[in-house]
Amino acid sequence: TAAIEMLRVGSDVVDVGPAASHPDARPVSPADEIRRIAPLLDALSDQMHRVSIDSFQPETQRYA
Repeated sequence: TAAIEMLRVGSDVVDVGPAASHPDARPVSPADEIRRIAPLLDALSDQMHRVSIDSFQPETQRYA
């Protein structure tokens, strides 16, 4: 993913937004947000990288 490539080339932190922030964007359920971020978090679970998850959903925040 783009986030993993950013970390590979030296980024200190990657900020991931599992939902669009545009005011007219369709809402995204917590389950869908988690489905979107899970592969990234799984890929980074054994590495020491900082990942910021940009979500208003408490369920997504707890998962991350």
